[in-house]
Amino acid sequence: MSGTVGEPYLSATAKDVVGAVRLGRWAVYLHEWADREGIDPPRWREIVHAACEEDGISCEFVVLGKDKDLTVVYNADSPPSFDAVRSSVDAMLEKRWKNTRIPTELEYRTRSPGP
Repeated sequence: MSGTVGEPYLSATAKDVVGAVRLGRWAVYLHEWADREGIDPPRWREIVHAACEEDGISCEFVVLGKDKDLTVVYNADSPPSFDAVRSSVDAMLEKRWKNTRIPTELEYRTRSPGP
């Protein structure tokens, strides 16, 4: 795996996250994305873990609390480098700090500006 970090984008489903993890990538979940329907950080981890297990993928979670307040999931059999994950975390924190909209995966892949 190259460890190159691209622009962050939103994955629509747990299966999308599992697809990334299967390929040796990782996902970052900002805890403020928790919603009233119960998809809080612990529930998000349960959903992603179950989806990974269903696909035979061993995943690991790293919860960064306090000032970072996010969770990273990655493929335990193909862990990313510390520097790559740190770059992703930094990119997400910058988006948060600047209150910049994160594009959907479709917008990211087609480079359409979105709403």
